[in-house]
Amino acid sequence: MKIKIAVIVMISAFTSVEAQWNSNGNNSSTGNLTLDGSSININTPITTGGWARGINNMATDKSTRIGGIGLLGSGESTIKYYYMAHGVSPYSSGLGLYIKPNGNTGIGTVNPSEKLEVNGNITITGDLKMSGSDSYIWTNGTGTGYTGIWDQKNKRVLLYTSESTGNIGIGTTDTKGFKLGVNGKVAATEVKIATYANWSDFVFEKSYKLPSLENVEQHIKEKGHLQDIPSAKEVEKNGFYLGEMDAKLLQKIEELTLYTIQQEKEIKELKKQNSKINKQQKELEELKTLVKNLLKTKN
Repeated sequence: MKIKIAVIVMISAFTSVEAQWNSNGNNSSTGNLTLDGSSININTPITTGGWARGINNMATDKSTRIGGIGLLGSGESTIKYYYMAHGVSPYSSGLGLYIKPNGNTGIGTVNPSEKLEVNGNITITGDLKMSGSDSYIWTNGTGTGYTGIWDQKNKRVLLYTSESTGNIGIGTTDTKGFKLGVNGKVAATEVKIATYANWSDFVFEKSYKLPSLENVEQHIKEKGHLQDIPSAKEVEKNGFYLGEMDAKLLQKIEELTLYTIQQEKEIKELKKQNSKINKQQKELEELKTLVKNLLKTKN
């Protein structure tokens, strides 16, 4: 009894109350409670279908529905979602918060297919923890800041993006100035160098001076590696560019092809000369035999 008196005193302290109630305890479709100039409408019983509103018209312009039940269709009795929305028709407007009976929650959408679905942009001022894992998304500022995914358990960066440069780091925040930096091995089914200007077909131009094999041999003896190819120490210290290295290796392959063609010509020429020598050798043997026979005849 003391509790009921307290409630009545609290309501009276704010404003006057107007309400109509049916004898069975359900609310009347025309009943309302007036509170400081705003109205709370409790109407349209759930068994009638259509819209069944809970607490309605909280704003002075009666445009905001702070809570309710959506049935979707005349004669419907199955609850489709619970909502807190804006506008006369919360379902058609799609402006607000909608929670389906299965727990899926939509913001700006009345039919969320995931536990949380947002129709619009999301602004996060702090870190976003990913439940069920030791990772979270962190951000730092705007314009010149960065965004990334951090593995709290292993104390390492999983993904890093720079807002100022657009550079992306995987496993590192230091991309060395490149658009993509990866700290670790990379596996791919195919890698394409989109464009490369300094390809090595210049080796086949007539103006190209092919190094002699003697010069190649001398460079290897002095430097320990092919000319125009970085040494093992240089690669260990500075790495190498994939497109540039492929072009240099192709240059050596094309030079080797020219050496092979040149040697093939020399081999053919040697075969011709060897054939002549064999022919001359045969003729010489025949001449020796003829001379020997002549000497026997004289004797």
